[in-house]
Amino acid sequence: AKEVRFGTLENLQLRFENKEGTRLSLEHEQLDLAELKNIYAILELEWPEDISIAGQSQLRFDLIFRDNQELRTEVFAGISNLAVESPWYTDQDLEAQLEYYRQGQFDRLEIRQLKNRQGSRKVRGTIRQLMSPQLNLYVEISENQDFWSRFLPENLLLKSGQIDANFDFKAQFKDWESLGGPALAKAQINGKLDFRDLHLSEGSNLDLEQVNAKARLINNSLHIDTLSLKRGESDLSLKVKIERPLRFIIDSTSILNARLVVNANKLFLSDFLSESEATESGSVDMA
Repeated sequence: AKEVRFGTLENLQLRFENKEGTRLSLEHEQLDLAELKNIYAILELEWPEDISIAGQSQLRFDLIFRDNQELRTEVFAGISNLAVESPWYTDQDLEAQLEYYRQGQFDRLEIRQLKNRQGSRKVRGTIRQLMSPQLNLYVEISENQDFWSRFLPENLLLKSGQIDANFDFKAQFKDWESLGGPALAKAQINGKLDFRDLHLSEGSNLDLEQVNAKARLINNSLHIDTLSLKRGESDLSLKVKIERPLRFIIDSTSILNARLVVNANKLFLSDFLSESEATESGSVDMA
């Protein structure tokens, strides 16, 4: 027989049920999530590398034994003050309602609700095979420049503005470290984006103010139906289609395929040229 010790875990309730097999349930009203790794180790379950979590959880952990079947694990968690740290995602002050199922080599995480305290970031959906994740998620984000800047190339600065995003995200990766790599460019993303009063700059080469746009993500293409922007005295409206923008964000040396239709109320070429080029050019008033 194997002796099982749960260290200094307090207020842990243990119960048995014999109905259609044997069910061993561990319940805790406010478990420190740092102990979850210890429970996994005791039960000889594998924890994903480079993922750390902290917080408190109302937790039920079920082990189900049935004749001629592999052990089934079911976990139900209501989490507060959740903090997540990994190579591809770091966040804190989250709330979550999660369900996890595992039997043999197959497992599944159901995200019934995952949101920050302010409700400006929400995720729900399913992750299958946590060690080689298959993601099927619905994401809602309504944040300003401080949040979105982390996803932009280092040389592109988002100084101000608000972006709302609602999209389905489907992708498969060989491990969690691949999530931020080239495999991300193959993800299926469909949804809507709303850009409001953005101010973008890239050194002395680019400075765009009052950028407003409504866009759709369709089969990995970005369709910008209406985009208005101002630079200097120029006032433009555009329609844009960009093929696989994620590939360009991940690898700025890749070729960006785009179609662009421009309407200009006022267009001053000097607003888009270097100082030396501008002295040789003029302006166009299309008002």
